[in-house]
Parts: sequence; structure tokens; C-alpha cells
Amino acid sequence: MKNTNAAKTRWLIIACVGVFLFDSLHLAMGGRARQEDETRDLTRTAWKEKRKGAAADALPVRYKIIQQMPKGTPAALVAEDSEIGVTLWRLRTVRPQDAMEIREIVQHAKGGPKEQWTPERVAADTAFVEKQMARLSIESLRAGFLYVINRTKYKGGTYGDPYLIFPTQQIYDGDNKVEAGRAIQIPGPNEEPFTVDRSEARPNELQESEELIILVTPQTLQNFPVAPPDRQKLSQESVENLIKQYAASYEVAEKIGSQGQSITIREKQASRTAEARLLTNDPYPQTIYRLAAKPGEAMLMKFEIKVVSK
Repeated sequence: MKNTNAAKTRWLIIACVGVFLFDSLHLAMGGRARQEDETRDLTRTAWKEKRKGAAADALPVRYKIIQQMPKGTPAALVAEDSEIGVTLWRLRTVRPQDAMEIREIVQHAKGGPKEQWTPERVAADTAFVEKQMARLSIESLRAGFLYVINRTKYKGGTYGDPYLIFPTQQIYDGDNKVEAGRAIQIPGPNEEPFTVDRSEARPNELQESEELIILVTPQTLQNFPVAPPDRQKLSQESVENLIKQYAASYEVAEKIGSQGQSITIREKQASRTAEARLLTNDPYPQTIYRLAAKPGEAMLMKFEIKVVSK
């Protein structure tokens, strides 16, 4: 009887140890899986192949997923090329080590002093203080035609008048074709950057952000302004119709370790003309939006430049 009990005890200990080891291995594997789910390597995706000059030895470009695709989104809705890249640039005062080629000359008032500034990368959710300056670079993995609409968003949930700010004749002579490697700069390379202010729609309704509606379509939009000379006012109804027709859910991934990095000479050069292109080994967009859009469909997303008081 004693021997039987001893044997049972040994088997019970072995079983407990086995369960513990299995659970530990499962947790470790689950942790790795979660870590893999939370990060992406852009050099393993279509970005590497779509940009020209693909290199086999391209260094890994890691992104942290900060907003997951909504649960239940069918995989068939997410195409390999349904991604839009946005880089938000904040202009800071120049430093001695900044190359002359990346500096911007800004003249806020006609006849006023000219100042030098350097664009640096910031995360998409960065809040801008009043009077700070900003630019965006937009790149689409899917070839098509880019439209950008700007409207002020207020805390009370209201919006200011919407304006088509791209395409216009002021930027790349109205050429709004987009593809991987073409970094379209908003405002244009020959225009002053955004200067962030906080306007007030009504009492107690301060500005919350500048909302940019970014739309990539497979063909040019019909019954829509065709590259007007300058930004053009649109009706709220037409904008809401576009959102209703094309908006999709999306995942957001932020590039790891690049916030605060100055714009490179290659990035600066690629934004100057409609013909210039970024190559595989050039920096990738700061923020990647992966949309639930089938091949050949239009892609629409909203991007906000947040505004806070000093």
C-alpha cells in the first residue's frame, strides 16, 4: 500500500511539472506571437518591391502597430497594396549640423524677415502648439490619383468649411498621380508650410485639429474640381458623400526609432518635382495606414494635425 501511494505521488509530481512546463512554453510562444502581431517589418512587404531600386540587403524597417484593424474585418478586404504612408513634419529651428539642402526658408509676411527651419519627423498623434509649422508627405503603395481635403475640426463636433488643397496648379502643376516612391508634399514645395492656429467657431468651441481627408482613387473623380489654380472651397455635403462612399476601417503602424529625425537630402529632393522618386533604401513613411480596401478600390482615411494652446 505504501509503495502504491509513493508511485501515485511521483506520477502526480511529474504531471504537475509537465503542465507547468507546457503552460510556460505556451505563454512564451504566445508572447512572441503577440510581439510579432504588434510589429511589422516593411522590408518584407510590397513596399520593398514597389519602390524602385529594390535591394536584397535592405535593412529591416520596423513599425509598431498602434491601432489594430477592427475585429471581424474579413482578410479578403485587405489587399496587399491597400496602404497609405504619411509623414508628419514639424519645423524646428536649424542646428549647425543641418545640411543646407534640407533647410527651408520661411517668410511669414511680405517684406518680413526670412528664417531658416528644418523639418523633423513626428508621430501622427503629435499635438502642435499654436504658431508651430507643419508639412506632410503622402505616399501610396497603390497607384492611383490623390485628393486631399482640409477642414477645421472643433471640440463641439462641428467643422469649418472644407477646401480641396490638392490637386491644385500651385503644386506639381496639378499632377496628382500617386504611387510607391512618389512623396507628395502638402503644402507644396514652393508654398509656405501650415502655421497652426486655434480659431473659434462659436463661444467655447475652440479648434481641436486640422483634419485632412486623404483619398486615393483608381481613376480621376468625375464631377470634381480638376486641379484648380489654388485651393477651392467645397460643400460639406459633397465631402460627406465622399466619406460615406469611400471611407474604410484601417490599421495604424508607427515607424520605430525615427521620431525627431531630420528630413534627408533624398527626401527633400523627391518632394520637389512630380518626376522624382524615393528608392528602396530611402526612408519609409513615418506612419502607415493599412486600409480594408480590395484591389482596385478607392482608399479614404482621415488624418488630424492636433492643435493645443501654449
